[in-house]
Amino acid sequence: MESKNIIIICAWAFLITLWILSFLGEWDLFWPLMLSIGILVISIGISFTPDDTQSNPKLTEEIQDLKSKVETTAKDIEKIKKIIEE
Repeated sequence: MESKNIIIICAWAFLITLWILSFLGEWDLFWPLMLSIGILVISIGISFTPDDTQSNPKLTEEIQDLKSKVETTAKDIEKIKKIIEE
């Protein structure tokens, strides 16, 4: 599961637990009601955020190519440094 789904599930589980405790303990229901509204707004906001977890295979391949080019350039620079030092 994605992390944002876990956040939403945990928030609602906490809220349901709070509602049950408030009913059993005859507590004031003001704070569970306010948290319900807050968690509802946050859940809707989180659910509409775009997912950037999908990786593009072409982009990954290009990154690997750039990494190998940087490594070969670093090796060439080291060779040039050795030649200059001699």
